[in-house]
Amino acid sequence: MKNILIILTIIFSLNAFSQEANDSYINQPNGFFSINYAPAFPIGVLKENISEASYRSFLLEGKKFVTKNISVGGSLSWLGFYELKERDTYYFEDGAVTTGISNYYYNFPILLNASYYFTPEFWIKPYAGINAGTVYSKLEKQVGTLLISDQTWQFQFAPEVGIFVPFGKDAEAGIQIAGKYNYITYQKFGYNGIQYFQLTIGLAWLL
Repeated sequence: MKNILIILTIIFSLNAFSQEANDSYINQPNGFFSINYAPAFPIGVLKENISEASYRSFLLEGKKFVTKNISVGGSLSWLGFYELKERDTYYFEDGAVTTGISNYYYNFPILLNASYYFTPEFWIKPYAGINAGTVYSKLEKQVGTLLISDQTWQFQFAPEVGIFVPFGKDAEAGIQIAGKYNYITYQKFGYNGIQYFQLTIGLAWLL
């Protein structure tokens, strides 16, 4: 009798689990729209010029599912790096100058994205994706009264991993968190590409 009860309990649990997964799949969203805060942390040559992180940023993103696991979409974002180097004597090839130096880097990416969701049947959805597109970049270096500035459009790509966690199993909104490596094909002023890591966290709504 005890063994029968155990078997019935297991069967009932498996059936309930299967029904829950099936219901989650039936209610799978058509996509997401999210508003994110997106601080960034410099890497490589960018970090040599601006060592401080950027906390001035935002990201708007939309995604639409084209299969059970795969979504496609796009994003708009903005961020700004800034650092003031203290007054010192800086040596150059043709001489030296004693002053403070201000370094700025701003960008405005317009990217397409594609993401793969590993557990579309569950309400918590981890994913991996790739972003690629064009980015407006502006670099400025202020050395005393001398301003060196460059503005250009470049190509950017950014692989990412993230997770969507709704406020409840049947909620239509939740938190989206992601980590993203960004590379921009900028080749001036000693840069062999601009690189930074970005952490995004924001509110996402089901479509």
